[in-house]
Amino acid sequence: MATKSDHLTFEYVSKCLRYEPDTGDFYWRYAVNNKVKPGRLAGTAHNVGYRVITLNRNLMFAHRVAWLLSYGVWPTKEIDHINGKKADNRLHNLREATRGQNGMNQGARSHNTLGLKGIYANKQRGGYDAVCKVDGKRIYLGWAETVAGA
Repeated sequence: MATKSDHLTFEYVSKCLRYEPDTGDFYWRYAVNNKVKPGRLAGTAHNVGYRVITLNRNLMFAHRVAWLLSYGVWPTKEIDHINGKKADNRLHNLREATRGQNGMNQGARSHNTLGLKGIYANKQRGGYDAVCKVDGKRIYLGWAETVAGA
């Protein structure tokens, strides 16, 4: 999944930023503009929870930059935060994934009144249905009288 910033090269980004894989933090190597001071923490929190870094007017997701600085190439797929915490950019928490793989470790959707992934109230029959998705296909797993049985 390429982004506009993916045209920035590894050489240029690594000249501007230092990445700490154990903490997931980024630091400016030099003043790329008058707002940046060398050695300072790079990036800000984005309104959807990810950390973002602006370089040459390019807004970059920090998890994609972490991949670039660790492996020397921009990721070709999405980057999944394994623990589900969007601001946790430690290298061991990041993996390249397809859209489907990336969605597998998401929690229940906000409109899910039970707060349980894959469990839905069956209003017609009473009880609960259990479902999952595999390769984009919804699979019905069964029905149970209680949530504990689903």
